[in-house]
Amino acid sequence: MIIYHLKELMHQKAVKMDTKLTYADVVEATGVSRSVLARMASRKGYHVSTEAIVSLCTYFNSTPNDLITIRSAPPATPAEKNIKPLNMSDLQRLR
Repeated sequence: MIIYHLKELMHQKAVKMDTKLTYADVVEATGVSRSVLARMASRKGYHVSTEAIVSLCTYFNSTPNDLITIRSAPPATPAEKNIKPLNMSDLQRLR
């Protein structure tokens, strides 16, 4: 699972600049769209282009390690372990 630390980097930069930093500011400086920024901030595992990562790291003067944390996926729940893939005979019975 990929976790982005966009909000933390925005907060750190805002403190250094002694101003409020908005998505609009980041969009203007990086060219990364607002929708991508919002998804990065709210969705774990959202896939982002390498160009966006490079632009954000350059803007925040950071490394990909500052922006991204990669965690292994949590183990499947017992219910998920019992899910079997459907085969053709299962599909025929559903008709």
